[in-house]
Amino acid sequence: MRGLSYERVPDEINGLERPTYFRLNEFTWPFQELINTYGVPEYKEINPSVFTCVSFPFLFGVMFGDILHGSLLTIFAIYLCFTCKDGTANLIY
Repeated sequence: MRGLSYERVPDEINGLERPTYFRLNEFTWPFQELINTYGVPEYKEINPSVFTCVSFPFLFGVMFGDILHGSLLTIFAIYLCFTCKDGTANLIY
């Protein structure tokens, strides 16, 4: 085929995979471990732990904010259920 060139890498010929290595420090190590639970990025792929370092703490905080808010609403609803005997609250307007 003219104008088309493709060079096979020797590793692809032998059926071997190239290893991946990421330089980690004390801050990025836990995030890389989290990424590794879903799968290790292959050779020449972008390491998603960089994005995880930014987004995971934010989403984790939002999740616990929702849990606390939902727990407080549930406790308040249970309190209202037990204090209102006839189903209506004695509200002061």
